Amino acid sequence: MNISVGIYDLFAYAIPGSLYLSLLIYLSDRQSWLDAEGLAKLPTPLLIAIALILSYVLGHLTYPIASLLDRIPRGRFDAAMDAVRRAFVERAPGERAEALSRTDLFLIQAGAEIHHPEAVAESAAWRSFTTWSSCTTWCPAPPSSADELV
Repeated sequence: MNISVGIYDLFAYAIPGSLYLSLLIYLSDRQSWLDAEGLAKLPTPLLIAIALILSYVLGHLTYPIASLLDRIPRGRFDAAMDAVRRAFVERAPGERAEALSRTDLFLIQAGAEIHHPEAVAESAAWRSFTTWSSCTTWCPAPPSSADELV
């Protein structure tokens, strides 16, 4: 039998599953549902193997829930993306622009990185500069006293 676990499996299932497993073990120990002393008597390689398998299975079980939660609107980010799409359609009217505006912006960026890497690199440099300069220009200084917070 050939078992193949890729890098995607590691990051998408095993690592989140290990976090959930850690949380479950912690809560079970705090509620006295788990005999931690009994687990400590088991051989270490067996415990590691059990933890790896359980974390991978928990990751698989919780992945659909996480993907559903990922579809919940993210507030300011989604509003900004909608503003970018509206501005694009206003500047480039037509059916093709309308269809392109409904495409995922990260997919468009990936295509631009493949076909026009120099332009994307320059755009990224300008974006980082404008983000830095707008933050240094418009970000207020931290309050010097508690009176300023009110």
